Amino acid sequence: MKLSVRGAVRGAVRGLPAAAPWRVSVCLCLLLAPVLFGQESLWRANLDAGRAALSDGKAAEAETSFEASLKSARSAGLANANVAASLIGLGDARMLAGRAAEAEQSYREALALRPQPDVKALLPALRGVGRAVLTQGRLAEAEEAYVRALELDEEALRPDDPARGLTLKGLASAYEAQGKYAAAQPLYESALEVEEKALGPDSGPVAETLLQLASLYGRLGRFVEANALMGRLVEQAEAREGLEPGGGGRGGAPRQDRGGPRRL
Repeated sequence: MKLSVRGAVRGAVRGLPAAAPWRVSVCLCLLLAPVLFGQESLWRANLDAGRAALSDGKAAEAETSFEASLKSARSAGLANANVAASLIGLGDARMLAGRAAEAEQSYREALALRPQPDVKALLPALRGVGRAVLTQGRLAEAEEAYVRALELDEEALRPDDPARGLTLKGLASAYEAQGKYAAAQPLYESALEVEEKALGPDSGPVAETLLQLASLYGRLGRFVEANALMGRLVEQAEAREGLEPGGGGRGGAPRQDRGGPRRL
C-alpha cells in the first residue's frame, strides 16, 4: 500500500491530545521516520541505478532512473541536495544522449534551487553548464561557467581532489576552442598534476588529459613534447595489453616473465 507523507501526518495527528505539543512532536517523528526513510531509500536506489547505467554508457536507462529519483525526491520533500543530485544525474544522461540543450536546463535547474545545497554539491552542476554550452558552441558562456567553478573549487575542495582536474580541463577546453592556446596550456598541465597525484599515472582521466595536452602542444608547435606524451600513451596501452614496449600494438611480442620460476 502506498502511503504519502501528507497522509501519514494526518493519521498521526488525528486523536492526539492538544495539551501536550512536545508529545505530539515526538509521536510524529516516530511515526514518520519509516515513511521518510523508505522514500529516501527509493530515491537512493534510483540514483544509484542511474549512475550505474551512466557508467555503462546506457543513456536512456540512466535518464529513466534519474527521472524516477527526481520524482521520489520531490514527492517526499527531501532536501535540495537530494534534488540537485537527481537533476545533475539527469543532465549527465542527456549529455551522454547528445541533447546538450536539455542537459543545460537540468543543470541550471539544480543551480536555481533555493535554499541552495552546499557548494560542493553544486559544483558538478556548474561544470555541467560549462560542458553543455561548450558543446553548443557558446564559448564565452562556457569560459564564464568554468571560471566560476574554478573559484568555487578553491573554496570547497582540497588541492588534490580529482574533481579539480575536471574543472581545469573544462576551462582549458573553453580557452582552446577560442584559440587561446597559451591560456589553455597551464590549465591542462595543472589538471595532469592533480590527476596523477590523486588517481595514479596510469588512470583513465590521466590518459585523457595526456591526449588533450599532446594535441595542444601540437597546435603550439611544440612537437617534441607532444611526441613524448604520445609515446607515454602508447607505453600505457601496451602495458595494459601485456606487450613489451615498442612491441607493435596487438601484433607485438607478449611481455616476458622476468622474475625467475613461477611460484605455484
